[in-house]
Amino acid sequence: MQLRAFKLLVAAAASASGAKWRDDSGNDCSSDVLTASWCASYGDEQFEQKDGSMQSACEAGCEACDGYCDDASCEDSSSWYYKKESKNCDWVAKKAKKRCQKSGADLACAETCGACDEEDDDCPADDASWFYKKSKKNCGWTEGKAKRCAKEGLGDRTGYEACPTSCGCETPEPTSSTPRPTLAPHGGGADLASPEGPSQQCADDAGPPWADDAETYPNARYHDDTPATPSLLEGGACAAPLSAACEAKGARAAYLDGPVDCGGAGWFCRIMPQDGWTSRGTLGGDLNFDHCNETANDDLTGHCHGSTDDATYGWWIRDHWFRGYAGSLFCCCDWERTKGVVSRCDYRMPVTDVGDGGAYDLETCRDANEDHGYGYEGRCKSKYEPFDDPLDSTDQCWALTSFADV
Repeated sequence: MQLRAFKLLVAAAASASGAKWRDDSGNDCSSDVLTASWCASYGDEQFEQKDGSMQSACEAGCEACDGYCDDASCEDSSSWYYKKESKNCDWVAKKAKKRCQKSGADLACAETCGACDEEDDDCPADDASWFYKKSKKNCGWTEGKAKRCAKEGLGDRTGYEACPTSCGCETPEPTSSTPRPTLAPHGGGADLASPEGPSQQCADDAGPPWADDAETYPNARYHDDTPATPSLLEGGACAAPLSAACEAKGARAAYLDGPVDCGGAGWFCRIMPQDGWTSRGTLGGDLNFDHCNETANDDLTGHCHGSTDDATYGWWIRDHWFRGYAGSLFCCCDWERTKGVVSRCDYRMPVTDVGDGGAYDLETCRDANEDHGYGYEGRCKSKYEPFDDPLDSTDQCWALTSFADV
């Protein structure tokens, strides 16, 4: 506050000698920034000028512009915009808590952003240095949403603690209708494990250790607050193999964590390019199959992976999510259905905790996706014709868009 006000006083002094007045954001006398909201943002603290007199920042700016502020009111600017004209005060109003953080928005959109409102002396300002996991997930990102405000970020503080202006000055107590999950040592808590245990995470699996999820993603799953979107059936129903999981934990968690119920027949998934999303990740570097009804079998179209063990599903999903295999996910029950549908499909081995020191024992496992010889390499043979994709002919498939951590 003091630094900005000081700059304004310097600018005003320059104006007195014939220079054009500007504030530290580049606004001059021709703009409509010199409103009551502009004055309110600096307050009435007095600063000493070169001639020894004391003057507030607001007074200095208004004096330089010949009393422009005399009839100022607290209202939104009709001419201000952020970077481009479509991002004006009406645009700010649609997501005010987040967009009022944009440079100059709090001043120009005074009514929308509440710049003239009296401040609650008991409610301190947001901590501009706080963020949750990524710098862009700051106090403005919370938008006052309870789920985001509850996230624990920099300095082991939640949004409620670091962002009182955005999230409110009092941390809400959990109620019986919205209990806070009790975290357990195995990961994300009994109802937040992502996926459910026991662990099948090998040394080379991508992403943070599953056992540390309670600390890495407190009170959340790793894919919460992401664009990943399940493709639901008519009426909002989940696909049959995931119906029980959906009822227990919700659609996104079910589609990404499982468990899938494929009757022990296993599963296979295809990650296919998605416009505007695939370019963000690493899918293009590991395309491994084409469909058997395609004429150019050397033009690979996606990444296929599966297993004969239903319980491996969530662990493969987590690994490839953090590997950044960005695209749309299409999965079906029955590993054997890969034959005649795709030219190739990699395989995920089940990992057990029996302590035998084997290649797929939890303590010694390096990579459950490689060096086992179980992948499908049958190519597309005439004996599998006609082409029959279970996506088109069964109710044992499911899909999700915007897959992967990008």
